[in-house]
Amino acid sequence: MIVATILRYFLKPRSVGDERRLMVCGPSNKSVVVLMRKILQCLNGTDTLKVALIGDKDELFADYQDEISEVYVHSYLDLMASKWKDAEKYVLSDTSMYDKYEQDTSRLLSGMKSRLKTTNFMGLEESLLDVREVMNAIIHSSEAMETLTDDVKELRKEFRRKVKIVTLHIKNLDAERVVGDLLSSADVIFCTLIASGSVPVARMRSVDGLIVDEASACTEPDILIPLRKGPSRMLLVGDPKQLPSVVSSPLAFEYGFSRSLQDRLMFRNGFDFTLLDEQYRMRPEISEWPLKTFYESKVADGDNVIQKTYNSDVRLLDGEPYCWVQVSSEERKDKFLSTYNAGEAEALVSIILLLKRKYGLSNDWFSADRLRVITFYQAQVDHINLLLRKHKLGNVVVSTVDSSQGCEADIVIVSFVRGSSGHVGFLKDNRRLNVGLTRVKFQLVCVGNLHAISHLADRGGHLQLVDLARDAFDRARIHTTSKLSDGNITSSRRS
Repeated sequence: MIVATILRYFLKPRSVGDERRLMVCGPSNKSVVVLMRKILQCLNGTDTLKVALIGDKDELFADYQDEISEVYVHSYLDLMASKWKDAEKYVLSDTSMYDKYEQDTSRLLSGMKSRLKTTNFMGLEESLLDVREVMNAIIHSSEAMETLTDDVKELRKEFRRKVKIVTLHIKNLDAERVVGDLLSSADVIFCTLIASGSVPVARMRSVDGLIVDEASACTEPDILIPLRKGPSRMLLVGDPKQLPSVVSSPLAFEYGFSRSLQDRLMFRNGFDFTLLDEQYRMRPEISEWPLKTFYESKVADGDNVIQKTYNSDVRLLDGEPYCWVQVSSEERKDKFLSTYNAGEAEALVSIILLLKRKYGLSNDWFSADRLRVITFYQAQVDHINLLLRKHKLGNVVVSTVDSSQGCEADIVIVSFVRGSSGHVGFLKDNRRLNVGLTRVKFQLVCVGNLHAISHLADRGGHLQLVDLARDAFDRARIHTTSKLSDGNITSSRRS
C-alpha cells in the first residue's frame, strides 16, 4: 500500500514549480530497508525517482547490501568511482567499444551533476578531458596499425593512469557536500525516525510529505523528529494489533509513553482511519486463525494468495502450508535468565538440514527473503544460531519476534520455547503472537509442545494460545520428531 501511495504521489500531474519531496521513515533500519527495496524493485533500475537512503550503514546493510548500496548516500562516491573504473574495460579490450565508454561515462557525469548541484566538478572535468585526449590518440594509432605497437601499449598504460586519476578525483570530492546534495536533490528520502534528526538531514531542504511505516511501534517523541522538516501532510501506517514500541521504564509505561501517536489519534481522539481489509501476504491456510482471532474476520484474503500458483518451489516436510512439529522438551534459563528450549532448537535445525538435502540447496540459497526462523526469546536465537553454525548454516536468518516486525519470508519456522512448564512468558502478549505468525507467505512451520499448550487452560493458562493449539489439532498437519541428530522427521499425521 505504501509503495502504491508513493508512486501515485509522484505520477500525479504537476504544475510549474511543483517539486514534490517525500520522507519515508520507520522505527527500525529493517522496516526502512524492507520498504525501500520494494520501491527499488518497482523502479527496476530506471531513474524515474531519485531515491536516497541515510542511516547506520552496518544496520542497513545487514541483509541487503548489494541491493541498496546504490542509494545509500555515504557510499555514493565509492560507487561512482567503481562504475567509472568498470567502464575502462571497454577501451582496453576493443577500440570499437570506445563509443560505449563515451556514452557510459557521459551518462555517469550527467547523473552526478543532476544530483550534486553545489559540488565543484572542475578538477574532475579537466581529468576527463585528459582521458579523452589519450583515448583519441589510441584510436588514431590503432587504426594506423593492424597490431599493437609499443606506442599503443604505452598509450593504454597512460589511459589506465588517467582513469585512475579520474576515480581519485571522484573519491576526493567534498563528501559532506555530496551527502547534502544527494539528500536535497532526492524525490524520496528513506531513513529511520532517529536518523531523520541527523545533521545531514537537518541541513537539507524541507519535504512536502511524511510517511511513517510501522507507526504503531513508534513513540510519540520519535515521530516529532521528522516533523522538523515541515511536511504539509503526514500518513501514519501501522497495525495497533501488533507490537508497540519497547519501553523499559515501568514509570514511563505507566504514564503512557508506549502509546503511539497512531493509537492516540485513532482511539483517543476519534480521527478517521482506513482499515486495509485485504491481506496479500499469507496463504489462506496460514491466515485463517490470525484473521479470525486478531482482526475479527474483518480482513479478507487477497486474490493473489488464493491462487494455486501462489507457492514456493521449495517446501519443508510434506509441503503443507501450515504444520506443527511436536517437541516435548522442557525450557531452560541461560545465565542472563532468558529462556531457551534445546529440544526445539535441535528439531528446527534438523528440519532445515532435511530441506537442504532434499533440494540440494547451497548455503547462498538461505536468504532472509526465502527462510526466516522466528522465536520469542533471545536465548533461543543464540542457541539456534550455535547449532546452525555447527552445521555450516550460519547464514540462516534467526531473529526474535520483536526484530521481525515489518519483515516477511517465503517460509517461516516459529519456535515457541514455552508451554511445557505451564508458563507462557512473552507468548501471553497477543500482539507478539500476531507478529510471529504473520511474517510468512507460503509455508508456516510451528515447533513447540502443542499438547502442553492445548492444556494450558486446565492450569489457568492463556486462552488465545489454547485456541491456537486446538485450531492446529483441527486443521494442521502435525509431525513428531525422533533421531534429531540425523535430522529425521517421523510419523507425520493429522491429529
